[in-house]
Amino acid sequence: MLISTDYRGMNVAAMNLFRRALRNGGIKYRISKNTLASIAADEIGRPEIKDLVVGPVGWVYTDADPSTAAKSLVDHIQAERLDMVIHGALMGDQMLSREQVEALARLPGREQLLAMLFSQMNAPVAGLATVLAGSIRGLATVLQRISELEGAADGEASAGEPDAAAGDAEADEEASAGEPDAEKDALVEEPSGKAEEGIEDKSEGEAGEDED
Repeated sequence: MLISTDYRGMNVAAMNLFRRALRNGGIKYRISKNTLASIAADEIGRPEIKDLVVGPVGWVYTDADPSTAAKSLVDHIQAERLDMVIHGALMGDQMLSREQVEALARLPGREQLLAMLFSQMNAPVAGLATVLAGSIRGLATVLQRISELEGAADGEASAGEPDAAAGDAEADEEASAGEPDAEKDALVEEPSGKAEEGIEDKSEGEAGEDED
């Protein structure tokens, strides 16, 4: 970035203050003779620079952010109420007018522009992360609820098992209680059968005696 200025009207103190303000931003300021400036422009193959050589010329130049150089220059001129005139500038391969240099000075600096860009790039990612986090929290809540319901169902099933076991035990006891009665009935029936056989034998004996 190379900016042409007219430094007329500045005393030594004002010039030193101006240089110091630019130096704080990594920017330099140098006064040159017009003839030497024109020769240098031809030697480096940039003859368009000669259009910026108007009257006594001082050059603001930097290899850093062009907007920072323009902003430092314009801000200092306004703050100190200097009569310094901006003739124009060369930024890369493009020639800038005084109005364009002042417009460039109003733009955010490189670091600020990068911060704004990263903020815009991160906004969709942050939104996606929020949505995913919400979905994960919702899924966790559903799973937790399912686990609670399953636990409650298992508890009810476990509570019903003793009742069934008790019913089975009672049925076994009733069956066991009925077995002695059945055996007793069988024992009672057996003597009756033998008594009948004895009576039949006795009747047959008596019948035989009668025949004799």
